[in-house]
Amino acid sequence: MEKFGIAVIVCFFFCIFAEASVVVTATGENRYPWVSLDLDGDGQIEWILEGNLWNVCSADGQVTMIWDDKTLSVSIRLTNVFQEQPSGWVNGYPEIWYGAKVWNTLGPALDGPVPLPKKLRDLRDISVTVEYEVRRLDPHLPYNLCLETWLTKDTERGRTVRSDEVEIMIWLDYRNMRGAGTLVGQTTISGRVYDVWYEERCGSGGWEYFAFIPRNPSPCGTVTIWWGPFLQEAMKYSRRSNWLDLYFTSIELGSEFGAPHYLRRNDLDWEVRSFVISCGQRNILGVETQ
Repeated sequence: MEKFGIAVIVCFFFCIFAEASVVVTATGENRYPWVSLDLDGDGQIEWILEGNLWNVCSADGQVTMIWDDKTLSVSIRLTNVFQEQPSGWVNGYPEIWYGAKVWNTLGPALDGPVPLPKKLRDLRDISVTVEYEVRRLDPHLPYNLCLETWLTKDTERGRTVRSDEVEIMIWLDYRNMRGAGTLVGQTTISGRVYDVWYEERCGSGGWEYFAFIPRNPSPCGTVTIWWGPFLQEAMKYSRRSNWLDLYFTSIELGSEFGAPHYLRRNDLDWEVRSFVISCGQRNILGVETQ
């Protein structure tokens, strides 16, 4: 933290004030169930829980997300999966998110320290501190647990990400899975070594994709991620212009799982016991703008 000269000035805890359990159940027939969380009863949304089985055409079983006053527990129990787009590789991304996710018009969830979406030129650095645990029920299942955001040209929502926009993923844990595209480099951030994976044109919209994948993943622990150093590293490889004018839209945490060759059974459990968003003082891209 001191390495980048960042002072934390405000924090927001997602585990405070929750009084009742909330359950979200996703299936092959109901792929996008969701619920908004107003933890302090002020009429403002702190978080969205979303099942997000975006690549499941049909399947037996379900994904269950349970929120209580202290923990988000996710249980993936799917069998006989048929994918909608095998080229999309994974089966889904059940997640909790803050901000204004570009792919839909849910929320937005903005009862926190960072007003999103916001242009990178005007955005101070953001950190997240996550306490998590992944329980591998199948040692061969491809999966990750990762943070994600989308950098967009405008604030329009409910649309496909476009070719002049960017996806950034930061993996915390994974097994039997690699990033999309090509391994283009390696970087050390906050003492942790990451491989940098890059795809110039990803998905149906042809957006630019980056995944930062740790050399030494951990299935449990507490980790603090400052977004700024990852965005600055991605800029070195990017073929998109005018990053200062891109909007940082959301902070997402979830797990990709499955693969075109791994559809018969997908079993995985994970928990998030704390998820803290903080703001720093310096610009997220390390530049000073007027």
